[in-house]
Amino acid sequence: MTKFFNRIHSFFNNIVLLGPMMGFASAFVYLVKTQGDSNAIANANFKGIPFKFRRRDISAVKEVLLKGEYSFLRSAIEKTKNPVILKGRAKREHISRPIATREPDARQQRNERSPAYRQ
Repeated sequence: MTKFFNRIHSFFNNIVLLGPMMGFASAFVYLVKTQGDSNAIANANFKGIPFKFRRRDISAVKEVLLKGEYSFLRSAIEKTKNPVILKGRAKREHISRPIATREPDARQQRNERSPAYRQ
């Protein structure tokens, strides 16, 4: 029974988290329709910056955009004339998109693992 209440609590926390970025009704529909599909993609907007995320990325969205886990990088990036953004996984844009928006001269280097490892 406790597991059931934890899932309900997590569901509503995710609606509260995603609501301001994609609309509360859209967040509700997305979470209901994509239950069990961690690769389902959604569109959102954070402070005027559009981005896409997968259901399994919700915790990363929270950490990077709302908690500011990487905010310590701002001063280092602002001091650099032409920063280079290195992305270990090309499909995740949670970090690079806001930086590239603020720093239009930034170069982005993306790397994606080999398709052979996706089995």
